[in-house]
Amino acid sequence: MKKIISVFCAAVIMLSCFCMPAYALTANEGQAALDSAFNAMFATVAGDVNKDGSFNAADARAALLASAGLVDDVDMDAGDIDGDTVVTAIDARMLLRISAQLESHDLLYSAKDKLDLFNAFANNIKASGQKFKYTSTLKNVDMTYDNQKVIDKFNKQMNSIPGIEEKIDLGAELVKEKGNVRYNRNTGLRVATNLNYPVSEKDFVSMLTLNDISSVDYKTNQSYTYAPKRTIGDTVQEDAKYEMTGLDALTVYFASEALTNVPADTTVLRHGKAFDVPQKSTLTSGYDQINNMFAGLEDIIGTMSASFVNLKYHDSSITIYFDKATKKICAMEYNLYYDFTVKLDMDLYFFPFINIDDALNITDKEFSQFVYCFQENYNSLER
Repeated sequence: MKKIISVFCAAVIMLSCFCMPAYALTANEGQAALDSAFNAMFATVAGDVNKDGSFNAADARAALLASAGLVDDVDMDAGDIDGDTVVTAIDARMLLRISAQLESHDLLYSAKDKLDLFNAFANNIKASGQKFKYTSTLKNVDMTYDNQKVIDKFNKQMNSIPGIEEKIDLGAELVKEKGNVRYNRNTGLRVATNLNYPVSEKDFVSMLTLNDISSVDYKTNQSYTYAPKRTIGDTVQEDAKYEMTGLDALTVYFASEALTNVPADTTVLRHGKAFDVPQKSTLTSGYDQINNMFAGLEDIIGTMSASFVNLKYHDSSITIYFDKATKKICAMEYNLYYDFTVKLDMDLYFFPFINIDDALNITDKEFSQFVYCFQENYNSLER
């Protein structure tokens, strides 16, 4: 029985490990889209309401006068900080705070322009055949279950069976993968295609809209360290780190997403528009494997069966690091957090030792990080 429980737990863990497994741009189209997004965001000085070629407190004053209808020779788009399509005293106050460095300069750029640039950068990767190196981190953040009573009952009854030499602890078996971290990386350069770069088997890399994200940030003068590792048995092999400095960064933060059913086409999910997420067939086949493991126990001890409860994505983000002067992407980091819950139903009876008819939910909290380093692009920069 202990061996069967161990196999079941291993199967549940295996299910939760999301592996990397009519939208096509040519190289010219990808570059044109990137150029267009760059121009929309950077062609004019952000926040330059009075159109003098710079941004300072004078632009806040111009916005305030414009909101009162006292001036009209201003850039109203540059003054609309909150994105409500009109320039008001609220916008003027925010411009003043930004000019005084009391608020982030990032607020001068609209969420739409930042997301458009993010998508253009991402979708140009496959279109132009960018070359990358890759490293990943898969971490089991936590394993929990919600019915200690049935765990205690299970342990007590199983351990009362004559001949059990090693004590059974179902709770310990269920959470034994907690904290486990696995690393992977490739050493050679790969050309990005729809077979090796997310979203797998799709020509696009990002189809995100403003409805899919909670926010998008733009920062300047950023550094990034590419630190590839590989897990070999019980050891971790660390390769040489690669430092990149003086880059700009665009980060999209995803809105949370909870599923009680996984659609056949996962790209309709907000996370599926940029991450590789498991297909419904993957989950279904996994449950079939688990349930088949216990198919022969009905006449001996009863049944134990697993079923899908929910899948929750939260706190996920993707960051693109790029050189503004050359429009070259230098790194892309994916951070995916998800909680995967399955229900374990037990209907066990073996007179006079076992009589259990109960269930518990098992939740696996996972973190996956995937990093793509475009080292040749960074090396080509003139610094």
